[in-house]
Amino acid sequence: MLASWALTCWKIPTWAVASAGCACGPKAAVWSCCWHKAVTDEQRAAIGNQSGGRVFLFLETDDFDRDHAAYVAAGVTFLEAPRSEPYGKVVVMQDPFGNKWDLIEPVANGSS
Repeated sequence: MLASWALTCWKIPTWAVASAGCACGPKAAVWSCCWHKAVTDEQRAAIGNQSGGRVFLFLETDDFDRDHAAYVAAGVTFLEAPRSEPYGKVVVMQDPFGNKWDLIEPVANGSS
């Protein structure tokens, strides 16, 4: 359940290295990510705008409603209401550093 991990990770104020793997379901995934604290003026100026104001981080869940409710209860900032798209259920959220994330539950078997 990567969505719960991300909620915990956002509370780290300086830097973090994380990796996870999942061999469940039809897909297997392994990933890692490293966040570093900005140390120069140029780096600090880019905080929250590394992607020019667009979503560039995607957090996939197998239960959108469960994770969305947990994030709301934890005080996560949402920039819109959840919506259904042809590709799945999605909402844009913002982490404490200003980065925009999609929380998404992909469509299963072509239906949403």
